[in-house]
Amino acid sequence: MGGIIEVLIEPEIKVVEVLEQGPPGIAPEELADIQAAIVNLQTAIQTKADAETVDAALSALEQAIAQRLTQQQGDDRYWPLTTDLATQQELGGAIAAEAADRQAVVAALAADLTTEISARQSADSGLDTRLDVVEAMLPDLALDADLATEISNRQAADTALGNRLTTVEADLPTRALATDLTTEATARAAADTALSNALAAETSARQSADTDLQDQLTAVIGGFTSGFADGVRGTILSGLSLLTGGAIAATDNLLAALGKIQNQISDNKDNISKKAEFGPYKGSSSTIYYTSPGVGAGVGNTNLSPNVLYLVPFLALKDHPVFNRIGVQAGSSIGGTVSVRLGVYDCDSSGLPSSLIASSSQMTTSSSAAILESVISVPLTPGAWYFLAFVSSASVNWRLNTQVWSVLPIHGGFINNANSLYSGFSRSFTYDVLPNTASVALSDLITGNTPRIHLRAV
Repeated sequence: MGGIIEVLIEPEIKVVEVLEQGPPGIAPEELADIQAAIVNLQTAIQTKADAETVDAALSALEQAIAQRLTQQQGDDRYWPLTTDLATQQELGGAIAAEAADRQAVVAALAADLTTEISARQSADSGLDTRLDVVEAMLPDLALDADLATEISNRQAADTALGNRLTTVEADLPTRALATDLTTEATARAAADTALSNALAAETSARQSADTDLQDQLTAVIGGFTSGFADGVRGTILSGLSLLTGGAIAATDNLLAALGKIQNQISDNKDNISKKAEFGPYKGSSSTIYYTSPGVGAGVGNTNLSPNVLYLVPFLALKDHPVFNRIGVQAGSSIGGTVSVRLGVYDCDSSGLPSSLIASSSQMTTSSSAAILESVISVPLTPGAWYFLAFVSSASVNWRLNTQVWSVLPIHGGFINNANSLYSGFSRSFTYDVLPNTASVALSDLITGNTPRIHLRAV
């Protein structure tokens, strides 16, 4: 039976296969009635319709096939239908058997439903009978009488309880109770007053004792503090080390801190004495020009030889600013165009110019009395000697120091010639960027005029 159903569900039913294998002369609409019958049968089977619906669909398909065979007998285009008629009859028989099976199933299901309905009706009838018996057994009248009796008994008990409460209230000594309460209140007030007085006396006594204790503690602490201070001032600094310098740290003890302080004082005593010796140098505004301290009052306008490196001594004093300008001034009648370079050299241990520490850019002018300045950055150590350098490219008129006294006596004033007043050094040097090392000797000392080189802070 399952094979028949699968054949019916699949679109390629045997009859249709036979019809579709015919010659191409058969038009599709000539098979429309058979195809419609097949669709109806497939729908009935897939939706699990009842046996009558399936039988009707099978009958319609058989009729469509039989009608088409009858109409097409003798037509050569339908030879496959004629030659396979036995197969179609076999299919029809199978379909009829399937319908008979379905009708048998439906009949059995109907019988089962009839049996179930009969059983349920019988059970309902038995339930009704049992309900009638139960209702007959309920003592309706007796239950009502019991409830009425219980209510009456409870009312009688409530009445008795009310009478007892009335009796108790009548027996309460109301006036005597009020008198007792007043007496109790008076007694409690007296006890509170006594307690308050006792607390006040105790507080006063404790305050007096605290005052005495405070006085004693003050005396003890005062004596301890005085003795402690005397002890500290009289303590010998045994174990003090002066070998370690640097900043005092929070982790240092007193001996270590004192050792660091003394170490710094010892290491810097020379600088400290120099600062004290030279004293404050007043004024550090941009309008102040600093020159050699050995320059006298005379300022002239004289030509200087070109391609000569001049080195003029300069003494740094306390509170000098950090100089950021170095300059020189052209004479009142320059007489040409000139380029010039300036710089600062430090002083070695023998008092001679040594290494270049700052230099200007090249400056050029042809204007009389022009002030030529270049940006530098040179912090100087107070009390130290330096040398200001000058070299020019042409012989022109410059502002010079014309009256000088010896600022370098150790360079010859008391050694070579006691009558010489040295104003600096000079040596031959072709105009160019200043050399890194001055490379001068005592033989390069000069006594004549020097260029008036200045430093200032802007």
